[in-house]
Amino acid sequence: MPASTSPVARALRLVISTVVFGAVLFLAAGTLAWPAAWAYLAIIALTMGVYGTIVAKVHPDLIEERHHPPADAKKWDKPFVVSDARRS
Repeated sequence: MPASTSPVARALRLVISTVVFGAVLFLAAGTLAWPAAWAYLAIIALTMGVYGTIVAKVHPDLIEERHHPPADAKKWDKPFVVSDARRS
């Protein structure tokens, strides 16, 4: 299994994306005292964690496929594809 699809890498991506999204929410609100945002972040993180685990176990080939942009992908779209240069 490539390093980019390891459970640790997936968990790290989930934590980082949750922190970034939370920072955007709370910076826009100007306060950390927003219970609905905390609940929303918890629900989103839990949902994405469960979904990611299920997909990784049931369809690991799908994750591998999504790590490579299609040949006809637009240049502006390629940075959004997670790739691991070590596999090339």
